[in-house]
Amino acid sequence: MDNQELKALLIQSLESEKKALQQLHIRELEIDKLKKKVATYERRLEKIKSLPPVKVLLKSKNFVKGLK
Repeated sequence: MDNQELKALLIQSLESEKKALQQLHIRELEIDKLKKKVATYERRLEKIKSLPPVKVLLKSKNFVKGLK
């Protein structure tokens, strides 16, 4: 292999690594979004658990009425 071929191979390798890192970064962002959603749902669930059952039923009834 001459110098040009090695250089081209190195460039190709670096571009491939850059692409892999970008994909990893995108996946990390997606994971962060999902973690935020889970945290939000957990907070909502804890809030609902702390309410008296009657209030939960009334809120559910009003929610269902709003869907009609």
